[in-house]
Amino acid sequence: MLEFYVPYNELSGDILGLATNWPMLEGLEISYNPDFGGILPEAIGKWSALREFHAIDVSYTGPLPSSLTKLTRLEYFDLRSEINDTIPDDIWKLSNLSTFMHPAVHSKVHPLGATYVN
Repeated sequence: MLEFYVPYNELSGDILGLATNWPMLEGLEISYNPDFGGILPEAIGKWSALREFHAIDVSYTGPLPSSLTKLTRLEYFDLRSEINDTIPDDIWKLSNLSTFMHPAVHSKVHPLGATYVN
């Protein structure tokens, strides 16, 4: 599987159900499913091909997993939901990351020059 795009599909339940072995997944779009949420699983760090993650207006809770820092191909991360959480410090070391949107970020500038906004 290369992409899993299901925005506006009235999904409900727990994001942990996505905690599967998807090493070839490159894009995940689960936005605008407000009844879909829970904790983003540590298993996301095993999705080594992931380049894009979109989760706007989902019922996300809990900390961002530290395993996000293992996603060396990640270019775009958008988790704009009702959350105020800490971000793993090493996320800024991902050299391919050009866009990072999260409520806890307020116009931070990546050391490599990319701008991140909430």
